[in-house]
Amino acid sequence: MKTNFQTENLVCLNYHFNSGGKFLSNCLAVAENNLHQHRHIATRKMKDKWDQQTSFDVSFKIMQDKKFYEKHLEFGCAKLAGFVLQPTEELQERRTWDWFKELTHQTEYNFFMVVPYGVKNMVFKIAKNIILKNYEWILKDRGTEQEAELINCEDGLYFDMESIHDQKEFGKQVNILAEQLGSPAIDLQLLEKLRKVFLETYKIGFEPLWPA
Repeated sequence: MKTNFQTENLVCLNYHFNSGGKFLSNCLAVAENNLHQHRHIATRKMKDKWDQQTSFDVSFKIMQDKKFYEKHLEFGCAKLAGFVLQPTEELQERRTWDWFKELTHQTEYNFFMVVPYGVKNMVFKIAKNIILKNYEWILKDRGTEQEAELINCEDGLYFDMESIHDQKEFGKQVNILAEQLGSPAIDLQLLEKLRKVFLETYKIGFEPLWPA
């Protein structure tokens, strides 16, 4: 089976390295039709038809585990597909797991891949694009210099990372994205628990650029 480069279920997360994009994908993955960036977890979700509570438990656990292991932990493209996005269809086809190729042919679940700022997705041309903004405070606290600029995405769906500081605004912004992705509304209480644990753990494994 070959990769379906015309899939409408791929969601590209466009963000600066270390600015919190995978946290957002973990929040969106609470919805019944969005997958975590991990092959085995995604397979189980599709097979067992997880509800929001089950999906939330997975998203919450990896963030809570940061406290136990005292290091940054996350899912990601390599865990979902065995690769990061490549510049040509030929390279993409060569480096992609067969499982991911199958995923591009199904239409029930959305799945996420990362497109770092400064890079343009050249192969999945009708994928949806989520673009992070107002994330500078996260970069500062994580000791990351802002180096790359966003390459414009047509029909981008913007998410304001400043909303993480406000319970109501964060829940509102995440559910606007969920609706735009064709997902059911995500339980606000579950989103609030994820928001709080992010604020408790987002600095773990990083060193700030400037002293507090």
